[in-house]
Amino acid sequence: MQQNGEQIRTDIADEQAVSPAKGKKRIWLFVGLGTALLAVATAILLMAVWRHKVRPGPTEADQEQQKYDAGQKEQERQKAA
Repeated sequence: MQQNGEQIRTDIADEQAVSPAKGKKRIWLFVGLGTALLAVATAILLMAVWRHKVRPGPTEADQEQQKYDAGQKEQERQKAA
């Protein structure tokens, strides 16, 4: 099927192979991105765990101090009235 004297070309084009250097750069890029993602996820997890740590309640000495402070405030209020 030739039209107007033009010949159809059926040559096979050679594809250029990916150079090994370019492939190594991509691998290191993905390794770096994966490592950064893992580091960020670990940091978020650690912050979440530390934020919700169970803190011990007041000690016996702290409770005694709170009772003493409450008594002092009550006496001050009675003196003011």
